Amino acid sequence: MKKNKLIALLIALVAISATIIGCTPQNNEMTAEEQTLVREYINENINDISPTEPVLGGTWYVTDLTFTNPNQVTATYEDGHIMAGFTSEFSIDSDNQVTLSNIQSIEY
Repeated sequence: MKKNKLIALLIALVAISATIIGCTPQNNEMTAEEQTLVREYINENINDISPTEPVLGGTWYVTDLTFTNPNQVTATYEDGHIMAGFTSEFSIDSDNQVTLSNIQSIEY
């Protein structure tokens, strides 16, 4: 009987430990403030960032941003005529300046 209680206790401890480890935030997760900085930067600079030119004199506007990894974003945008997108890595320096790198176009 004592052996069964010990086994049950060990199983409970392992389950609790796994739950705690799984719920602990990782150091590489983005904060809401960081996401806002990246969103604002891309929204304000999409016409300069886009590797694709808008058509018929249009200008780009962002329709969707998805953070796919702690330092990667996918943007979808359009000019009223065509839709375009890109995936990019980004960094935020100590002055909250956003830098994009490895911009890869997405064809729609």
